[in-house]
Amino acid sequence: MTRWGGRKVAELRDLVIATYGDVCCLCGERGSNTVEHVVPRSRGGSDDIDNLRPAHKSCNSSRQDRDANE
Repeated sequence: MTRWGGRKVAELRDLVIATYGDVCCLCGERGSNTVEHVVPRSRGGSDDIDNLRPAHKSCNSSRQDRDANE
């Protein structure tokens, strides 16, 4: 698994918000400021735009590495 951080994350976050908007995929409220992996990286999920959605930092942290259906 490659490192997750720095400029790569900032660029992906900007791309995800430009693509999907700033509505959090976890709570449905506006103002997302992080990137959520639909399939967590720890479970084999990729950093491809198809596997990323906008999320609030607190929502993203609360989900941890659980599957989206859990």
